[in-house]
Amino acid sequence: MVKHLEDNQTINFHSSISAEVDDEIISVICNLVHTIQPKLIVESGTYLGKSARAMAKELNSGNLITCDPCDICWKSDRGFEGLPIEAHHCKGVDFKPKSEINLLFIDSGTNSRSDEVEYFVPFMSKKSIILIDDPGCFDYSVLGTMELKYITLPVKHGLIMVQVN
Repeated sequence: MVKHLEDNQTINFHSSISAEVDDEIISVICNLVHTIQPKLIVESGTYLGKSARAMAKELNSGNLITCDPCDICWKSDRGFEGLPIEAHHCKGVDFKPKSEINLLFIDSGTNSRSDEVEYFVPFMSKKSIILIDDPGCFDYSVLGTMELKYITLPVKHGLIMVQVN
């Protein structure tokens, strides 16, 4: 049974995943990637590359671009070899995609997430999705100003799912 959600409604669900919150969020995101098979995923906030690797493994023919300005993040091997991942040492807002984004995952510094939504929306394809991890400091008014519909999934720290029309 499909339940249609009112605009900007928070939904509740019980996850059978007993892993830490990061693993729970990665599981939700990977299930989405597996289902919709986006041609281009952009991730802002690479850190150690765990979510990038997990999403890339779910792609049949798409590509993933990940960005992070943190020097410490780039000192270790991320395990991207053999995966459709292109990594950039920069802030998300300093990266200009060459094709339309189908899925955007924002997991960067909490103070820049609202700015990244505003920056990336013009690069998004019709009916694309933005996922924003840990939205505690996120300025939801950005979504209202841009007339974007969203739901907040109640995982431990929250995950916003935004539909771009």
